[in-house]
Amino acid sequence: MWEYEVVALGPQNQFGGRSGPGGVQEMLNDRARQGWELVATAPAVEMSNGQMWVFKRPAEASIAQAAAPHPATSADGEVSGSGS
Repeated sequence: MWEYEVVALGPQNQFGGRSGPGGVQEMLNDRARQGWELVATAPAVEMSNGQMWVFKRPAEASIAQAAAPHPATSADGEVSGSGS
């Protein structure tokens, strides 16, 4: 599973007080350090000359679920290896 984040950039590539190519690069590097990957860009309809950027990363729940051991279940529904 994935979780998504949508970021709106203004006409002058402004985001969170950062502007210009250096500010955008800094924002992208910050997102990458948090595990986000840029997967799509599109014009922002509600902003003249703005853009919407879509980021994704694995959802925390799916990471925890994938890391948890999965007990074996028999055909009659009994869970083996549960320690009880």
